[in-house]
Amino acid sequence: IRDLGKALNGNIDKILIAPLFGFALLGNYFLGLQVLSLLSIMPGIMANFIIPEESSGASINKIKKYTILLSVLMAILGFFIAPIMIAYFFPEYEDSLSLIPILSLAIIPSTISSMLISTFLSKENSRPIVIGYAISIVVLISGIIILGSNIGVSGLAIAYLLSQISYAIFLLSVKFYKKI
Repeated sequence: IRDLGKALNGNIDKILIAPLFGFALLGNYFLGLQVLSLLSIMPGIMANFIIPEESSGASINKIKKYTILLSVLMAILGFFIAPIMIAYFFPEYEDSLSLIPILSLAIIPSTISSMLISTFLSKENSRPIVIGYAISIVVLISGIIILGSNIGVSGLAIAYLLSQISYAIFLLSVKFYKKI
């Protein structure tokens, strides 16, 4: 279920952006997503480590905190360093320089969501994960249409960031409401 939601959420934006805004903008957006993927490697590895540990009942709060701190560090690197490196190595993608810092911030709510997903999966409760993905997809599609049309390439990055934030907020609210 988690993988199906990720696949749908991870591809719906590309399916919408090409016909609405063109392939040039899609290329810049996709480069920004590749930078985000690169920044997400270590937090992603830690999130996959946490799932079986939490299922076994081990206390991993310290690991979760360090993983979130690592994601903040990676977001800072992405915000400040990635645009400089992209400008140097890929000067033809200068339009992506405005969206990479925004997309880099998405690593933080994404990591928080991964930590919460591990909690829900360890309790064999996938319903909040599916509902959260649906909310995230609705926010992403709405954001692409509204913000992309009004702001352009930065609007697409903001839409992606808002979808990740909405997903994390939903999972956090379910966790605290249900006291999981």
